[in-house]
Amino acid sequence: MRKMALSGLLCAAMAVSGCATSTVVLRPPAEYLRPCVAPELLGSTNGALVEYANGQKQALRACNDDKRAIREWLAEADKKF
Repeated sequence: MRKMALSGLLCAAMAVSGCATSTVVLRPPAEYLRPCVAPELLGSTNGALVEYANGQKQALRACNDDKRAIREWLAEADKKF
């Protein structure tokens, strides 16, 4: 009798846990996934090259900021689950 009761409880637990399963798909915000825009070299002077290099640095910073934002977003998402 005791084995039967345990078997019944086990079956009931399995049935309930089967219904409780759900899948949650998390995606980072779209603004974090936009391509990084790299500046073009406009001109053939040293000044143009300096502007181009500064633009490259700025583009790299923006891309790194996006990656940082994704890491923060993932950390927040992990806290919810």
